[in-house]
Amino acid sequence: MTSKSQINISNSFYGNSTSSLMVKEFPSKLPYRIIEAFSTSNLTSKNLTARISHDGWAWFVVGRKLFIWRYLDDVVANKPKATKCYELLLPASDIAHKAELVCVSNSMTQYQQQQHSRFPSAIAVSPEGSIRYWPNIFQENNVYDTVVGADLNGQECQILLDICPLGCVLGTTTNSLAHIYIDDRTRQEPNQSPIVCRTLKVPQGLFSGIGRKFSSFIYGSLPTANYSAESRQILRIIRNKPVDDNDDVLPVFILALHNCSIQKWIIEDYDGENFCGRIDLEKHLKEAFITKFWDRTTTHHNQISIWIMDIALNRFNEIILLVMCNNSDVPNDNHFALFSLIPDLFPLDGSSLDSQNSISLIKSARYLTDICLSSNELFPQTRSTSASLSQNRPFNLITMKHSQVCYIFNSNCIYKVNLNNQDRSEKIDFESTNDFIFGATVIDQNLLLLTFKNGFLSVECRTTDLIASKQLSASDREFIQSNQTDKLSLLKRALQFFMKDDKTHAELLVHEMFPFIRSQPATELKQPTNTMELDATVCALSTDICDQIPHADPRWSTFIDAENCLDIQHPNQQQHQETHGSVIIGTQLEEKMLTHNSFIELLKRTGIWDSLTSLTNFKSIFPTKLILCEHSEKLLVCMALWKLHSHYGIILVNAIKKVLEKRKNAGMMKGFESHSHLTNQDLFYREVTKVDELFWQLIEMEETQSQIEHTYDERLIISITDIMTTVFAEVCRYRQINGVIYQTAVVADCDYVPWSSEQRITGVRDVWIKQFDLIIRCFRVDAQCHMIGDEDKWILVGQKLADLADIILDSFVCQLRYLNPANEKFATLRRAFEMTRYKCLEPLLRIKQHDRAAELAEKYEDFDILIKLCEALDNQEQLKHYSQRFAEKGFAEYLFEWYLKEGKQGKMLSSSTTANNQKLDAFLSNHDSLKWLHQLHSRRYKDASSTLKKLGLLEENCVARRKTMLSIGKLALITSGDTNYSDFDDQLRFLQYQSDLSDSLLRKNDLDRKTMPVLSPKQLVDILISGAEGPNEDLKNFQKALEIAEIIERRYSIDLHRQILFKIWQKAFEKDEWSEYCTDNLELFIKKSFFYQLAITYYGDESKKLPDIEALAENFSLVKENQKAAYFLRAAYEMIL
Repeated sequence: MTSKSQINISNSFYGNSTSSLMVKEFPSKLPYRIIEAFSTSNLTSKNLTARISHDGWAWFVVGRKLFIWRYLDDVVANKPKATKCYELLLPASDIAHKAELVCVSNSMTQYQQQQHSRFPSAIAVSPEGSIRYWPNIFQENNVYDTVVGADLNGQECQILLDICPLGCVLGTTTNSLAHIYIDDRTRQEPNQSPIVCRTLKVPQGLFSGIGRKFSSFIYGSLPTANYSAESRQILRIIRNKPVDDNDDVLPVFILALHNCSIQKWIIEDYDGENFCGRIDLEKHLKEAFITKFWDRTTTHHNQISIWIMDIALNRFNEIILLVMCNNSDVPNDNHFALFSLIPDLFPLDGSSLDSQNSISLIKSARYLTDICLSSNELFPQTRSTSASLSQNRPFNLITMKHSQVCYIFNSNCIYKVNLNNQDRSEKIDFESTNDFIFGATVIDQNLLLLTFKNGFLSVECRTTDLIASKQLSASDREFIQSNQTDKLSLLKRALQFFMKDDKTHAELLVHEMFPFIRSQPATELKQPTNTMELDATVCALSTDICDQIPHADPRWSTFIDAENCLDIQHPNQQQHQETHGSVIIGTQLEEKMLTHNSFIELLKRTGIWDSLTSLTNFKSIFPTKLILCEHSEKLLVCMALWKLHSHYGIILVNAIKKVLEKRKNAGMMKGFESHSHLTNQDLFYREVTKVDELFWQLIEMEETQSQIEHTYDERLIISITDIMTTVFAEVCRYRQINGVIYQTAVVADCDYVPWSSEQRITGVRDVWIKQFDLIIRCFRVDAQCHMIGDEDKWILVGQKLADLADIILDSFVCQLRYLNPANEKFATLRRAFEMTRYKCLEPLLRIKQHDRAAELAEKYEDFDILIKLCEALDNQEQLKHYSQRFAEKGFAEYLFEWYLKEGKQGKMLSSSTTANNQKLDAFLSNHDSLKWLHQLHSRRYKDASSTLKKLGLLEENCVARRKTMLSIGKLALITSGDTNYSDFDDQLRFLQYQSDLSDSLLRKNDLDRKTMPVLSPKQLVDILISGAEGPNEDLKNFQKALEIAEIIERRYSIDLHRQILFKIWQKAFEKDEWSEYCTDNLELFIKKSFFYQLAITYYGDESKKLPDIEALAENFSLVKENQKAAYFLRAAYEMIL
């Protein structure tokens, strides 16, 4: 194939262009090696594959050869590039290689991205699982090889998705995913592959069985999915894309398309993969096709087969699906459609979204009635089976970043579809020129194709169509000018355009009303300085939608303000107009919900959503988004209530009647007094925003009955409990699915309280608490004999209490989520939550409903209940599990405190494990009286010795206790192998001296042997030298005092030692009456003196010396005042020395 032939063939496509599309030759040429590979072999499209990436790389796979070249310039963005080609060798394989298992990028790793590397890397995976990595494709011999992990052995690899800079994601034909990335650290080490392959595994919770059991209490029995291997096959993997090509998107989220389900994963880093959940779409897609093409009364789901052929994301990261449907009764009648799914589909807790729930997952549908292919055209060589369709995937889908245009293509043709309108699709046929398409991508808002014969082709939208789609009509501008001050009417008109699928018109109208808004992502949207008018308008329209009078119902015609009513009737619901009023209340509520959902979608699509802040009412701040959330929830509550009329009709009808009577008496129904053609239900369900009044009336109904009959009606209380839990379980589920939408809604100093969390007459939390108390009183749960009776009865009571407790506590969690943790309001509410939590869960323990109590205590982290439950069941293994599960929430510390409070210190120490030893150490750092026991238990004897020594020295009241602690501390030190225990010996000697004190000394010093405190060394010396028990006893006491002085010298300060030593010798000298001694016989008198006897006895050892005489005499008053005494002192010193 030559360049000239390329141009000639390309020219033939100009005649094949459509009214809004032009096919042009793209200037980038195929490399010579590619053309040569085509011409040297008898190749067909079946044994060669190719891909092109949006960042400028293209590659062909022919046998084991991989050809890579750059078709865009690196310096001048999105300009053609010279066609230099690089040839690499793929790993050996018995199955044909394909381009879908190759990734080429300049930012394969974060290091490459940070360094803005111009040297591309490549990763290729063989169908059997051999992985080959080229750090630089310019160096074909610099290559690393490895294989997929053991978890994927034997699985055929099918798709490799580029998630740069975090590597790639690999999908197999048997529903397995793996994260492949390059560890740059190991690349520097010889003989070690830098390729890391981590299998992505769906987490299986330890208590998943309990959770499923508990959810059935609220939602009913859930179906068990039984998917065949064919249905589990991964058909496509996609990732979120940056808004601009230069933007970085981290973390990366990926969507894996199976037969009729989608998995979502978030990849935050090389080793941070988190599973977000799975959604099953089969039921919702079948419902949509049956409603559109067949009679619902005669067509069953089993007749319909659904195939999702491709998945894509639009600029708002909303999921778009290309789906084909077939009715087995009409096998050759295949229908195609593009479905847009509601945003934020995946539950926050990573669970599987039940396909049986009442919330439709489809936001909008675009049925492609002009694409009609028979089964023979779809499967020319095989029968029309789901397996062949999954393998062939006859159509692919590409969405445009900045428009509502998308392209559907296969190897032979392209269809252009505009999602904003129902115009016919435009088709470009390649089969007529014997050409086929290898791959496609988007460059500069144009579709770039890589074809077999023509190489690169560009498909462009004509500029005249683009300009026309961005202009408002003259009538619209006139309407805007005439209603310039009435923003509410203008926003209503924009919503009407939006609901008629004229989204472009709606966006232009909104931007004309609020010029400061641009349809951009939130990250690029500049917050306007004042949005008060915008917030007020949005809230007003949301309220109007909820409380709108159904203008399509002729019974309401006398109450309709034709100029300001919002048309929310839908074409497929026209047949309901002639039905009796009460029958169509459900339909009217569904219309309001659909309109409100469309309104929120309009706000997001036009950029209003990111500009909303808050409203101020009576000096309180209310976030606008949360007000919209409240309206959505109240609509959901009304729909759930209406469905319950068939089961609890008498209760609801009577309650509604009472509510309307109260409104009438309060003058709140002016204009609606004469409504003989309307039922009470019509009037009540019209005002959606006041639905909470009904629940207070239900409580009043129960209290009135008990006052009249002086007893509780068990059936009535159970029925009303069912009404409340069924209705508000729907609200909880809505928050679970859509909570992420409102997470950023809180503004500074917010005073907003969710309507379900408000107390007293303004909200419903107190309703639930009152109902909870009524069940307690009705069934005497707090009585001592509560377990005497029917076991089934207590199971039922436990279920109702658990259902109510879950709703009550969820309302607290919801409210806490919208408060700043640093705010005092948060602390106050947190304390109220903890008190209510215990009040709700403790009765479940009382009636032995352990499973339900455990489920709720785990969910709301009530550690006290969990500990009591495990103690009651003597389940230490479960306690260890909770310590690990709630490690970051402080469960172990709470458990230790609980043991201390309950006086179970021994159990706390005996149950410690290696896992929580460190935490117990930290906890016991302030509990030394227990710390040493734990240290002994964990064989840390030296630490135990230090702790015991500290405790012993702090003990001042009991001599025996100090002696015991020091003795055990000495033994622990010896056990540790340390022989330096002299400090313990000295302290024990002090205690021994105190124990040996005579009764006469104790009496003299007013001490009782049983109650005396631990004496300090100084106090001990004072007592020992104070007695007069006889020469021998006094001599022994003074010797003990001198021994104490020696210890003080070693263990305490020198000054204290000198002070005590001088005091001992001065007291010893004063024991004799020196004034009566005769100096004539000096030696005899001195040798008989107590001073001399003590000195000779104690200082017989030459190493011991008397204190310096000058220092001793310096502060000795007796010696200073009595010259005779001074003389004898010096003489005695001379004789002793």
